[in-house]
Amino acid sequence: MIAPRWKKVLRDLWNSKTRTLLVVLSIAVGVFAVGAVTQTFTIVGEELTVTYPKANPASATLYPGSFDQDLVEMVRRMPGVADAEGRSFIGGQIKLGENDQRLFYVFAIADPNDIRIGKIKPQGAYDPAPDFHSERGHWPPGDREIVLERSSLLVPGHVPAGLQVGDKIDVEFNSRKRELTVAGLAYHPSFVPAPFANAAYGFVNMETYEWLVGTNQFDMLLITVADERLNQEHIKQVAREVQAKIESGGRTVYSTEVPVPGRHPLQDTFTGILLLLNLLAYGSLLLSGFLVVNIINAILAQQVRQIGMMKSIGAQTGQMIAMYLGMVLLFGVLALLIAIPLATLVANQTTAYLAGFMNVDFQEARLSPDLLLLEIMIGIGLPLIAALFPIIGGTRITVRQAISDYGLGKSDSAGGWIDRLVDHVRGLSRPMLISFRNTFRRKSRLALTLITLILAGTIFISVNSVHSSMLLTLDDAWKSWNWDVLINFDRAYRADLVEPLAQSVPGVSAVEAWGGTTARRVRPDDSESEALTLFAPPPKTQMMVPTITEGRWLLPDDENALVMSLDVLKQEKDIKIGDEIELKIGGRKSTWKVVGKLRTVGSFGGIGPAYVNYPYFAQVTGQMGRVGSLQIATREHTGEFQEKVKEQLTTTFKDAGVRVNSNSYTNRFFRSNSELFFSIITALLMVMAVLMAIVGGLGLMGTMSINVLERTREIGVMRAIGASNGAIRGIVMTEGMFIGMLSGLISIFLAYPLSQGLCGIVGDAVFQMPLSFSFSMSGVILWLIIVTVLSALASFLPAFNASRLTVREVLAYQ
Repeated sequence: MIAPRWKKVLRDLWNSKTRTLLVVLSIAVGVFAVGAVTQTFTIVGEELTVTYPKANPASATLYPGSFDQDLVEMVRRMPGVADAEGRSFIGGQIKLGENDQRLFYVFAIADPNDIRIGKIKPQGAYDPAPDFHSERGHWPPGDREIVLERSSLLVPGHVPAGLQVGDKIDVEFNSRKRELTVAGLAYHPSFVPAPFANAAYGFVNMETYEWLVGTNQFDMLLITVADERLNQEHIKQVAREVQAKIESGGRTVYSTEVPVPGRHPLQDTFTGILLLLNLLAYGSLLLSGFLVVNIINAILAQQVRQIGMMKSIGAQTGQMIAMYLGMVLLFGVLALLIAIPLATLVANQTTAYLAGFMNVDFQEARLSPDLLLLEIMIGIGLPLIAALFPIIGGTRITVRQAISDYGLGKSDSAGGWIDRLVDHVRGLSRPMLISFRNTFRRKSRLALTLITLILAGTIFISVNSVHSSMLLTLDDAWKSWNWDVLINFDRAYRADLVEPLAQSVPGVSAVEAWGGTTARRVRPDDSESEALTLFAPPPKTQMMVPTITEGRWLLPDDENALVMSLDVLKQEKDIKIGDEIELKIGGRKSTWKVVGKLRTVGSFGGIGPAYVNYPYFAQVTGQMGRVGSLQIATREHTGEFQEKVKEQLTTTFKDAGVRVNSNSYTNRFFRSNSELFFSIITALLMVMAVLMAIVGGLGLMGTMSINVLERTREIGVMRAIGASNGAIRGIVMTEGMFIGMLSGLISIFLAYPLSQGLCGIVGDAVFQMPLSFSFSMSGVILWLIIVTVLSALASFLPAFNASRLTVREVLAYQ
């Protein structure tokens, strides 16, 4: 037999379905947000730390120019080296249409059946690319065949539409046009996924590589260390010993890459994103707590007379507290039934989305006991804690106070300065004045509602500001570059040869020749940094307007002056403005003075770019009058026109016997590479922003429904003295619209400092660099529109229902 008080609880839940739904959704949203993000975070973190090491990624990669298997065997025998393997790598073009060619990379493997480092696995059906049927594919690739890395299919427009096993693709490497047969798909978990390289890539054997580029030599040396495989400093020491051994034989190691051992190339980036999402998820949970407090307060206010009647027949305060806490417990259980499966579903969808971009096979999200316990604690504990104090306060009312309550929605803290200020408002119509004064009658409820909406609006605007700031950062970086096409050569050519050739191409408006090479910093302890890209523009360059963050740019009469990017300085943290540092260029050391720091966006190779004046650079490197690249401005700046001019330039140079490096690209292409990454981050942040907006909307809907319920008898009084249906609806809807607009205006002021803080967090966690701050006015306008629409929707249904009640019904309301 169910006790009467529990029958009352069940009856209240069933008879007030709208209120029950609001409370359940309020709790469910917070549990769902935390559960979905935590599950995603757990899956991504665990899988990356397990899947990536299984591929036996290289501890270090050295680039010593062309070499053969003899050098590989020599390195394998060195102390501290567990294994070594040679590979070849080249960038070229894949032809998609008459004037449509995209960047395409090829890796050549000596023995595809004996891959020791950076293992590659044949791939059958690939879920993110269901239209590509690779069951007929095979590994290893045969002569004049290529096996595509599976993530290549996710790069928009970089492989022919409808590509299948057995199809032919047209490629070009070092001005050699070839046709390759697609042999299948493979999975390369230890390389940067194709979407982030903004290029497709695949694998061939050495015979095919020689047919493509004219050489069967390796140019990448992959090594693994024998001991302390997760100790980056130890790996760097072994790599330096290998480098010294190679260079003792007369070779030059042009660059060395030592990634963070045991960590996927994108792990830190996505960990930063997910940590930020976790922060926002707990923010939505906090808002859910405010909603619970608001609604429980309203339930108690609505049932004051019922509490008095139960106390008059012997109910104890402790029993009343237990009864209402039981009601909250049921709310929590119902919320968990919604939130837990939905969180798991969304976690699966999110990890599948990330898996494609990160090129990782994530397991299906499974609800671990620890996570289930966390969700239950949140779904049950948070509402109980949030409701405890309102319930204790509401149930301690005396019988006399309870039965003398007439439900006329009396204000709290009457007579305060807010009430006096409201009383002085003039110039509004009587219905508008009633709405305005009603807004401030329940100040504690108004405060909780405003806090919920203000936090939701502030987060929403701030996330939009992060998006705007990322785009502004990208724009600022691109304002630095006035070139439209960048042509890199396979070797240094005389400037007086290549510049006139470029100027002869239709559509070219300006040409500027730059020197460039790779270099390494020699530290005070004689250790060497990883490779950086050294650019040498001419004095008074017109192709670059740098964004200097500290110090200055190069002056025309500078000699050994050096401007370093923030990317390089993230690795070499001890360098300061005014320091003299030693660079190793082509095996020779030279001293340079750091005069400035600048910000860049995009991939330049190595640990980032640095800039020096061309005349002194040419003197140091012995390349006077020779350049490695051309920066070219075109008459039109659309991506299509840039690509057209680039192809004409390539053809012109080829006809003149000048070898153009396949790693040449347009400004538009370079920008699109960064935009893709920004879009991924923005999409994830916007999901949380929308979720916060939903929480805020639920809060306002709950408040307006409660306000109407609480004032049911008051509405009856107004109806009895002649108020029309339209007047009742207008009073309620105006009140809701006023609350929404007030919260929106406050959100704008609070969003500005929060936006700055959030941009700092995103910049540090994701990009490891400060963002150019931009406060999103479009986000402000969008939130004001959203909160206005939410206010209207939240107010309309309660107002419509109230206006339909008869005078007899509202006066009989208990």
